[in-house]
Amino acid sequence: MAGAGSAGVSYETEVDIPVTPSVARGATSTVRLANLLRVDGFLLWRVAAIAAALTARLSFAISQDTWVSLLAGRTIARSGLPHHDTLTYWSLGKSWIDQQWLAHLASYGLYEVGGLVLLGVCSVALVVAALGGSVVFVRRSGVGARTVAWLLALSAYAVLLGAGRVRTQVLAFPLFVTVLALLLADARRPSRRVFATLPLLVLWANLHGSVTVGAGLVLLRALTGLRDPALRLRSVALALGAVVAGVATPYGTAIIGYYHHTLLNPSFGSLVTEWRPLSLNIATAPVIVLAAGALWLTARHTRLLGPFAVVAQLALIGLAFVAVRNVVWLGFGSLLILGAAFEAELGDRQRSNGRVNALLGVAGAFFLVVAVVAVASQGQARLARYFPAAGGDAVAAAAAREPSARVYSDERFSDWLMFRYPTLVGRVAYDVRFEQLTSKQLLSTIQWKSEITDHWRAAARGARIIVVALPRGKDLQRTLLRDSRLTQTHVDTQLAVFVRR
Repeated sequence: MAGAGSAGVSYETEVDIPVTPSVARGATSTVRLANLLRVDGFLLWRVAAIAAALTARLSFAISQDTWVSLLAGRTIARSGLPHHDTLTYWSLGKSWIDQQWLAHLASYGLYEVGGLVLLGVCSVALVVAALGGSVVFVRRSGVGARTVAWLLALSAYAVLLGAGRVRTQVLAFPLFVTVLALLLADARRPSRRVFATLPLLVLWANLHGSVTVGAGLVLLRALTGLRDPALRLRSVALALGAVVAGVATPYGTAIIGYYHHTLLNPSFGSLVTEWRPLSLNIATAPVIVLAAGALWLTARHTRLLGPFAVVAQLALIGLAFVAVRNVVWLGFGSLLILGAAFEAELGDRQRSNGRVNALLGVAGAFFLVVAVVAVASQGQARLARYFPAAGGDAVAAAAAREPSARVYSDERFSDWLMFRYPTLVGRVAYDVRFEQLTSKQLLSTIQWKSEITDHWRAAARGARIIVVALPRGKDLQRTLLRDSRLTQTHVDTQLAVFVRR
């Protein structure tokens, strides 16, 4: 009996395979990822490239700001919130308001868990989170991916100028982006969500002094809101909330004196590099270009941007010229504010290739992973290579031979020495907390480094052990080598140690 298939026709049995929700979700996620790479791959590559560059340069990012954060964090963890200085003998017993106490404690906690590697990677992650949040906000505002990618390229240098170190300021970057994004969204469509800026300011006020920038932006939004009768009461409440949030720290109203002493200290601008006004040179040229471009775009598209965005952009440009340390806010702010104006200039001239975008996005992620793995494999010693253990050991050995001996060190190494060798706490002249110094003390440190005036040696008077930072202090080292009262006990590429006979 001939079978059904004997006529040369074969039949396939159809089987119904149920599609489970998990499979459907997996397929949907894959499609979304593919679409994201095709559209935003070029943009993702830019963000990943910045992250990879920051990760690869982490050893350069470990600085005196890193060590003072760890030292203060350890002090808080062991002794509670400080009110009087116990770290350096120039300011011993002086009132100390550690406005960044929460950031210091968080930094020390990360260090205790994973050392400099974890602290450094988390620092990069915070910068990337701020950049990523800025990108997401601008994209959701309807700005094209290519526009945002080019705007990111223009803003990146200003961001990196302030984000290139592992220090407490990086904890403020995501808060700045979130606060400004909420304010910009509120300026377009007023909502009660703008009051979410206030708890963010409270958190910020316990992390970094740059909360004054965030509070200032909230006040600007309140002022522009006063123009609308329906928003006046709300704007007054927002302004009062910003003022209160800025001083909501364990130090209470005493924090106002801290802000006054740091933000309005004339000595900082003349003696501390990052507090100096922005001037035109090779290192700052890209920032000047960004500021000029931002000013041009703001002037051409005032109506498109709206009153608050215009005022905020102008304020950030002004802040950048007041002090180099404010350049980072111009970078993040321009990325958030200028998207629509920049796209209006580019028009239809943008071109995009989905396949190339996807390849760039994948390549960026790959190189970022490679950079993180490379840093993790190198370990803590590699990250701290500009703070040589042998030099620190030489200082500690000299101090151990004479327990009452004081140490005069460049601020580059002061906090590192006290953190690594706790017996030196209270025996080092000063550290990077310049707000603890008088103008006269600050000036004396400059005179010592540059050998200026007949009394340039006064800064190190009373110190038995002297640490000179190299190669910057090469001339000073030569002078000290000619002093018969001093003996050089250690020298390497980073520092020289002298002991007074």
